Amino acid sequence: MRILAWTLFLITICVGLLIAYSLYAAELGVTHAEVRVVPAGELVTQFQALHRASQERALLGRQFQEGPTDDPDAYEFHIYTVHLRNNGLIPADWVRLDVRPEPGDVLQAESESAGHLPAMSSGEIQLMVLAQRGTGASRQLSLTYFIWSRSYHIPVNVQQ
Repeated sequence: MRILAWTLFLITICVGLLIAYSLYAAELGVTHAEVRVVPAGELVTQFQALHRASQERALLGRQFQEGPTDDPDAYEFHIYTVHLRNNGLIPADWVRLDVRPEPGDVLQAESESAGHLPAMSSGEIQLMVLAQRGTGASRQLSLTYFIWSRSYHIPVNVQQ
């Protein structure tokens, strides 16, 4: 009987430590953030799709100012990539990246890489911003995610 009691006590301690670690490590880490600037003239298909969606008010994303004109040479895409690491035992859900707009930013396209980051894994999330040509690409991004229905926010500074 005494052996059973000690065994159950040790199992309870191990489960408690496992739960404590799960709560302690329940956050994502940003390992690296980068930006790539591409003239809109090189991505004409994406530019035309965003222009059409903006004109039809069917844009999946956020629009910061009046939609782009027909001339892709007046704009550039800022493609932000943030590399993430989930060291916890709980997966991160609803991972989303947003930009804090600067003057000259026209719109933010909805990220296709957002979503889910499994436990004990790495991943990346991308964000595409259409901006007027000549606008600097250094921005402050906001990474938002949920673990166990609790919202977390991480500010990410990206320098060009």
